[in-house]
Amino acid sequence: MVSEVKKKLSPKLSIRGKVVSGAREASFFTDLPWVKKACWEKLGFLPYPGTLNCEVSSDDLPLIRKIKEASPINFVSPEPNFCDAKVIKISLGETKGALVFPAASSHIHRENVLEIIAPVCLRNELNLNDGAWVDITVEDLQL
Repeated sequence: MVSEVKKKLSPKLSIRGKVVSGAREASFFTDLPWVKKACWEKLGFLPYPGTLNCEVSSDDLPLIRKIKEASPINFVSPEPNFCDAKVIKISLGETKGALVFPAASSHIHRENVLEIIAPVCLRNELNLNDGAWVDITVEDLQL
């Protein structure tokens, strides 16, 4: 009961982002057995093979850095060829997902492009195309 109350009181934060095309490499990562296992155990879902990329304003970068630092979930790679990542639960409307912050040495995107994993193809589920705006609600944030 205490955890339910605490969860309801946890602050939420909304960030606006514009959908952009990615490098088309995330499906390989999200299909790795250890990534699937981490998603299931730590997020409660198996990831759709791929990510949704959202570009945020450069004015939001200080906040994005704080979110990354405060991300409570770590994906630790058991394989030396892959990087670790910090993860935080989010939602896009009613659809649950997570922001993924790969280790600094493996950035594919600019710092102002966020990668989102979810159990569904977010582009199809939410009828999104490049240029569409989305509100990303960060869950259970402790800044």
